[in-house]
Amino acid sequence: MKICLLGSQGTGKSTLAGLFKGEYEVIDGITRKCIADGCKSNKEGDAESQDTIMRAYLNAFQGKDNFISTRSAIDVLAYTAYLHTNKPSTEINDCFVKQSFALSTWLEDNDDIVFCYLPVEFNPEGDGVRCTDPRYQEDIDICMRQVLRTMSIPAYVITGTIGERKRKLQKLIDDIKFYGVDQNRINKRSFVLYEVE
Repeated sequence: MKICLLGSQGTGKSTLAGLFKGEYEVIDGITRKCIADGCKSNKEGDAESQDTIMRAYLNAFQGKDNFISTRSAIDVLAYTAYLHTNKPSTEINDCFVKQSFALSTWLEDNDDIVFCYLPVEFNPEGDGVRCTDPRYQEDIDICMRQVLRTMSIPAYVITGTIGERKRKLQKLIDDIKFYGVDQNRINKRSFVLYEVE
C-alpha cells in the first residue's frame, strides 16, 4: 500500500500521516531536510533548490512498499508552478518544463501509488519553515489543483476534522487492502474520486 498526501503547506498532511505511525512507514520531512541542507523554499525558492527537492522526491519511494508520505513530486511541481507564475525567469521556466516531464515519467513508473488531496481548510501555523501567509497557501493550492488537472492525476479528497480525516483515510486503506489499487473500484466503495473539471 503506497499513499501520498498532497496539498499546500499547513493543510494537515503531517498530522494525518502521524496518526498512522506504527502501522505504516511515514515518509515526512524530505523538503525540510533539503532546506536544512541549504535549499531555498516558499516564495524565496529558485530553480536549483526546486531541482534538488524534486530529485529527493523522485527517489524517496524506491524499494518501499508500505508507506504514507506527506508529500510527493506532485507537490514539488505545484510549488515550481507558483514560482513559474509569480517569479518568472528562464531558469524557473526550464525547471518547470523539466520537472513536468520528470513527473510524467515518475507517474508511469509509480502507477500503484494512491494520491490523497487535502484542500485548504484553515490558515497555516508558523513552524520556522512554513510560510504563514494565507494568500500564499491558497496560491499553492490553486497550483496543486492545476497540476492534478493538467496531468490527469486522480486523487481522493480528504477533508474534515482530524477524526473525520483519519476515518476517511482508514476506509481508503481498507479498500486498497481488500480490492488492491483499482481506482475505479475503490471510488465506488469509498468517498468521491477527485475529478478536476
